[in-house]
Amino acid sequence: RDEFDRERHVASEAPRRHTPRSASASTRRGSTGELGRITYRLYAEVPAVMGNVLDGVRLVGATDERRRMEEEAKAEETKQTGRGKEAARTEPRGKLKLKFDEASFSSEALAEEVEAYGATLREINLMECDKVKDKSLIDVGNKCSDLITLVVKHCFRITDLSITHIGQHCPNLTTLNVAYCKVTDAGIIAVAKNCPNLVTLIAQDCGLTDASVIAISNNCPNLETLAVQNCFKLTDASIIAIATNCAKLTTLDIPGCDKITDASIIAIQNNCANFVSLVLLSSGGPTDEALKNLKQHLPNLIISGRSVAVAHIGA
Repeated sequence: RDEFDRERHVASEAPRRHTPRSASASTRRGSTGELGRITYRLYAEVPAVMGNVLDGVRLVGATDERRRMEEEAKAEETKQTGRGKEAARTEPRGKLKLKFDEASFSSEALAEEVEAYGATLREINLMECDKVKDKSLIDVGNKCSDLITLVVKHCFRITDLSITHIGQHCPNLTTLNVAYCKVTDAGIIAVAKNCPNLVTLIAQDCGLTDASVIAISNNCPNLETLAVQNCFKLTDASIIAIATNCAKLTTLDIPGCDKITDASIIAIQNNCANFVSLVLLSSGGPTDEALKNLKQHLPNLIISGRSVAVAHIGA
């Protein structure tokens, strides 16, 4: 026992060795300091790094946006160029309207213009060019297939021959003025059968009968203006057919058509809501009573050629 106590005392008095624990703690303190410095640097440097990253993202985004805008602009330019080319293919180049007066007209001059611009000509006005002949108009029909307006008023040498040819070769015709020409039913019937878009027919002093006007009513539903002054053979059958089948009728010129009666006026009143102009003689034809009723039914109607009392009813 004494031996045991002595050994325990010696062990208790022996100096304690420096344990690895102390070294470990020191190491941890050093490591903690280094970690702090690293953390500090991170806090200090990360915003700058992140700023650079964000700038890069913005730059990439801006570049992408600019590229997208450039691509869109290029696509639009290509589209516009395509439209331009398409327009160039579809829109006619050249003269659209041709007009001669009596002094400037010659068959040669007309032939030159038709030869040069026939494919694009839409309107030809030869009013009072009394030297124009059927041969010239036949040439027009052959080379101006898209013609929509033809005026040959007071062209005394024009006959059914050329007007029939125009009707057969110019299906888009909308306006035809053959006033005071040597045109009869034959020419007008040819136009009626082949030109369904006819809107205006002026055929004063042409000696038309019901046959041609009824043909117009049956084939040209868009007719708006009919001028048949001094076509004294016309009867109510013509005007009733026009009023019934051409509801867009706005203007009727019938001075000298003494066979037109109140029956025609009633047909207009019942069918032509857009009717605004009626020209007739001061006497003969429809009665004042029928005209008065028509005026009351169509307050915007202007009646020319009758007494002021009738013409201004409701004004």
